[in-house]
Amino acid sequence: MNILKNRILPDDNFKYHNHHIIPKFMGGEDIKENIVKLTIEEHIQAHLELAECFPIGSEERNKNLCSANLTKVWTNKNFADIDISKENNPMWGKTHSEDTKKQIGEKSKKKNFTLEYKKKLSIAASGKNNPMWGKRHTELTRKKISDAQCGDKHHWYGTTRPDEVKKKIGLLQPSRKKIGKYDLNSNLIEVYDSMGIAAKSNNIEQGNLTTYLKSGGIKKNGSPKILGGYIWKEH
Repeated sequence: MNILKNRILPDDNFKYHNHHIIPKFMGGEDIKENIVKLTIEEHIQAHLELAECFPIGSEERNKNLCSANLTKVWTNKNFADIDISKENNPMWGKTHSEDTKKQIGEKSKKKNFTLEYKKKLSIAASGKNNPMWGKRHTELTRKKISDAQCGDKHHWYGTTRPDEVKKKIGLLQPSRKKIGKYDLNSNLIEVYDSMGIAAKSNNIEQGNLTTYLKSGGIKKNGSPKILGGYIWKEH
């Protein structure tokens, strides 16, 4: 491999990857003689060089490109010289079958990413790392995106979120405020996690509750307003 020529090894505390000289998918064994220590950058470059040894579209080329790209993502490195466009992309000139698409969809539903991993993905696609950094979609592209998600083409078409999911979404809203329900003697009865939950649980219109709270829940004469037989306050 060209990357091993004139290389200067970092100190012993540096993090290395174990690279198989003869890839495992080509029959290479998991033995000392077939493993070389490479830095992260060298590991990526090694798979890119191996990919160039095989014809475009071949399984061997695609597997090496995948290894390089995955190593880049996992280590959150931003290498501008890694080109995964057109013929360098493992899916160049191909499309997934309907069965494969279905399998990918089912597996995606079962994934449960940790907060740490989600944060890593977010950082990797933030700012200048985002492919749309400094760019804007053309009006034609915007229209295509919109048309592709209209009516029965939208993934939520004809469906509604279960009440449990709606509740979870509500609880995650940053502007959500807890609402307290009081009897006519101003004794606290119950506290609800959101205005929507309070309204629904007591069969009152959320808009009426919103207006009530915006007014401070007090009449001009200083007495508390009553809504649904109770006094309401932001808790």
